[in-house]
Amino acid sequence: MKQRKQEKEHGWYRLDNAAKLFPSISNTENSNVFRMVCELTEPVDRAILQVAAEKTLAVFPSFRVRLRRGLFWNFLEYNPNPFKIHRDIHPPCSYFKGISQRGYLFEVSYYKNKINLDLFHVLADGTGAMQFLRMLVYHYLQIAHERELTESTIPDNCLATPSSRSEDAFHKYYQKSKKDAPFEKKAYRITGSKLMPGEIKIITGHMPVKQVLQLAKSHQATLTTYLTAVVIYSIYENMPARKRKRPVKVNIPVNLRNHFPSVTSRNFFACIETGYTFDQQQPTFEQVLEQVNQQVKGQLSSDKLSQRINFTVATEKNPIVRCLPLALKDIGLKIAYKQGEIAYSTALSNMGKVSMPEYLQPYIKNFNLIMSPSPFQPVKFGVCSYGDTLNFTYSAAMEPVDIPRHIFRYLSKQGVEVTITTNEVKRDETV
Repeated sequence: MKQRKQEKEHGWYRLDNAAKLFPSISNTENSNVFRMVCELTEPVDRAILQVAAEKTLAVFPSFRVRLRRGLFWNFLEYNPNPFKIHRDIHPPCSYFKGISQRGYLFEVSYYKNKINLDLFHVLADGTGAMQFLRMLVYHYLQIAHERELTESTIPDNCLATPSSRSEDAFHKYYQKSKKDAPFEKKAYRITGSKLMPGEIKIITGHMPVKQVLQLAKSHQATLTTYLTAVVIYSIYENMPARKRKRPVKVNIPVNLRNHFPSVTSRNFFACIETGYTFDQQQPTFEQVLEQVNQQVKGQLSSDKLSQRINFTVATEKNPIVRCLPLALKDIGLKIAYKQGEIAYSTALSNMGKVSMPEYLQPYIKNFNLIMSPSPFQPVKFGVCSYGDTLNFTYSAAMEPVDIPRHIFRYLSKQGVEVTITTNEVKRDETV
């Protein structure tokens, strides 16, 4: 407690357990930046968005920081520089260089009627980032429509004290008890013609959420497990026969706040794995889904997730590891990261349903999540829903689009009405 008090007094934070990895392994080809988008029903006003960003940052102290390199660990310190929003001119999920954005580890940009939040994973996970974006949109609409809006209800789960937003929940729930090391076996690696470093191909399928939920329910599955099985089966359909000895495995981040009470805006997630080894088999989709269901259910108990927390935090607390200088830790973290990356073919992150106060809904069209690809997982998937629409987004650092084509065709054949949007891969522009 004394140490935590000193951190607050001196305006700095230790990196949370998940965040410690990212500074060591991030670069242009592996940015570890994700983008969240709110699409309004009207064009964005730059001046109002700037004021809204400042108001939002005032209640998220763990976002007003910059990254510093220490002797043993990186850390976050208070950033006194003014925060500036800008027009969207960079590719989504672009790598955060040390001198960009005045040291901030996130960017707020706009384009037409879209508000974008690009965030380096050091700062927060998807839930923490979505808390920030929802508050940002709340403040923006309150200012933009001050005369029409007589209510001022804050979005759900966004009311919290600065200290509770900034807590390290990993350490809060760490116990010196059972530890569960993730099982890692080399998975099938998706390959294709690479895009230029930093470029990203994005394809989003917009569909009625009720239709997909009904499909999942008809198979006694959750929406996440159903879509994961569709991804696995679609990758299998595009695998060369000679490579089917490798399992197709999907990394699924789990929001630990649903299992351990916390309102932290920092990282607080664990990853579970699911997959299927096809070999020379030709299983049905139902067989793949059944196995995915069983694997996911077996890893989602609070006891199992607690073991994951204990394993990762115990590694950090190891006396030998703690005494190593950061330069040596960087080497070890890169090796550990590579071993973890090759254990999966791809990742699927489901943010679930995004909610906003009812009186603000007429001004909001949609929300979306875009994941950043990595060298060993060049294809990733982001899922979220708003209102009646489910957004299933494929992001890739390579050109072929056979996998998303198969995914959306499969869903269409099941009766789901799918509308596709995609981006054009462009080089950076100057303002």
